[in-house]
Amino acid sequence: MAQLIINPTDSAHDGREASGGTMSLTGYMTLTSALHWAGLVLPSVALPPGATIQPSYLYYKSNNAARQDPDLVWWAQAADTAAALSATTSDITSRATTTANVADTATGIGTTNYRQVVITSLIAEVAARPGWASGNNMALIGDCGVACALEFGTYDNAGAGAWYVEINYTTGGDVPVKMATYRRRRG
Repeated sequence: MAQLIINPTDSAHDGREASGGTMSLTGYMTLTSALHWAGLVLPSVALPPGATIQPSYLYYKSNNAARQDPDLVWWAQAADTAAALSATTSDITSRATTTANVADTATGIGTTNYRQVVITSLIAEVAARPGWASGNNMALIGDCGVACALEFGTYDNAGAGAWYVEINYTTGGDVPVKMATYRRRRG
């Protein structure tokens, strides 16, 4: 099994949209009570064509003890390659989303450890698109629910503490490992 670790590498790789469509591409990812959407662009995903997606994850860490309650639904952008985020009004909510989505709900996740969100189905749906090509961008879109009170680090302010994605996959050339069974000879 192979693994890709993808970090944001530009301010345009993470942003939030407030109700009314106002975009913010700098500062912390502050999401509250169904008033915000998160956009995370995964740059240059070097996933080989035909790869089989294995368990894959989004990781983020709350940086604010008063905002550590995720209540989000995550989708991927349904696109062969995702554009970087911009200050254009409604740049997150105007993007088409995948059918697959995952719930991310908890309270009091703390500010020490990274939260792990399983995004396997989102990555698999984008990678299965006929126009997908290795090296294209992918994007995740988080819709904040009514109980959401979350703040996490972004490219601009968290450095090594920013969110990241881990994509695990196998290809047709991967050889599965088999456990050998040995019998003891008698006599």
